[in-house]
Amino acid sequence: LQEGEAEGSVKEIKHSPGPTRTVSTGTALSKYRSRSAEGAKNYLEHEELTVRQLLLCLREGNQKVERLEVALKEAKERVSDFEKKTSNRSEIETQTEGSTEKENDEEKGPETVGSEVEALNLQVTSLFKELQEAHTKLSEAELMKKRLQEKCQALERKNSAIPSEFNEKQELVYTNKKLELQVESMLSEIKMEQAKTEDEKSKLTVLQMTHNKLLQEHNHALKTIEELTRKEGL
Repeated sequence: LQEGEAEGSVKEIKHSPGPTRTVSTGTALSKYRSRSAEGAKNYLEHEELTVRQLLLCLREGNQKVERLEVALKEAKERVSDFEKKTSNRSEIETQTEGSTEKENDEEKGPETVGSEVEALNLQVTSLFKELQEAHTKLSEAELMKKRLQEKCQALERKNSAIPSEFNEKQELVYTNKKLELQVESMLSEIKMEQAKTEDEKSKLTVLQMTHNKLLQEHNHALKTIEELTRKEGL
């Protein structure tokens, strides 16, 4: 029994969940790290793919621009060739117009000729009206140009006259200030003379009063002397 119990306990220890948990945790960490590395790798690959696509689009765009430039150049050359051919054909038709003019006039009816004449008259009237409008606008432009020139000349004359006017104004201001100072000086002198005159008047008044008083005293003294003399004679 003891040996059986010992074997059972050994089996329980072997099937214990502790070591199993440790192994599963390590596996999870390794899987997480693997997934993280794989995610980073996928992200980098996605970014590299995006960059390659952008570069490809730019390359295709540049090639398309180059093709369009070449096509535009060829189209311009074709247009130029067509214009040259048209000009040459017009010259040839002008040269052959004299020989075919009589035949065309015979083929044309009076209604066709009348409609062409009316169309030409309308075209001439329209051109004449446009010519009159152009002349009117030209005259208005010339008048505006003349007015602007006159205005510019007036401004130039005004600007050239400004320094002299400024100098004259400054001179007038200086002269006026100088006269004001002279007037103030004269007024102060007049006030001083008036003060002196008032002082002299007051002194003269005092002297006059003193003279009158002394004269009264002198007369009184003379009267007193006369009375004393008369009394002594009696």
